[in-house]
Amino acid sequence: MTRRASFLLLLLLSFSSSVFAAADLTMTEFIRSPVYSTNNTPATQPAVIPGGTVKVTGTMKNIGNAAAVASKVRFYLSTDPIYSGTDAAIGFVNGNVLAANASQFIIEKSLTIPTTIAVGTYFVLCRVDADSQVTENSETNNLFNFTLSIVVLPDFITQTPIAPASIIKGSTGTVSCVVKNNALGAAAASTVQFYLSANQTYETTDVSLGSSSVSALAANATTTKSRSITIPATTTPGTYYILYRADSQAQVAEQSETNNVVSKIITIQ
Repeated sequence: MTRRASFLLLLLLSFSSSVFAAADLTMTEFIRSPVYSTNNTPATQPAVIPGGTVKVTGTMKNIGNAAAVASKVRFYLSTDPIYSGTDAAIGFVNGNVLAANASQFIIEKSLTIPTTIAVGTYFVLCRVDADSQVTENSETNNLFNFTLSIVVLPDFITQTPIAPASIIKGSTGTVSCVVKNNALGAAAASTVQFYLSANQTYETTDVSLGSSSVSALAANATTTKSRSITIPATTTPGTYYILYRADSQAQVAEQSETNNVVSKIITIQ
């Protein structure tokens, strides 16, 4: 065999072993799981608060010509799109054994954002074969990302409800409460609404007794709101509750939407 032929054979063998006889893991898609509106169309992706969660989905594929052993797909929160050992690990999924050209779909993995993270714009990184368990043709196609805004949202709570102990149906009285922004994020203007209810839980069938406007509230700020209410003359006498519901028109995105209502018992004569 000539020297030239030997060189070509060695080159071919080298090329075959490095390209055609090894696995190669990559992501064919990596995105934040879509958020859908009530009509099943994609809605604007909301920001996330520290301690909140973000769901991701995607498809990992072995684009090599050899099987890939089981591996780890790890996710990180980073200030840039480049992985480093200081990036915050926020979750992982187990990668399956993948034959050549086989794929694995990641079904809405939920990732928790650290509670200590500062407000800002970050990258969610997806790193396939993060623990270097697979020998690959290429190690340069293992990293993917998307941007994520992290904010501190406000959170309304309603305190110190005041109402008459009893009132005659058809007559008027005065109710009041304190609305507090119980978080570090500033709150835009909103509305507090008053209802007559048979229980302490707000339901759409509760009778609205009126509302008061609430100006923008800084972090931890409070405001006292009051108004005159009239009990409908058709009300059956008995024991009821006055409900005080902050942000009743859903004007402000909050950390929690489950702590906006407080109640005060009242007797209707």
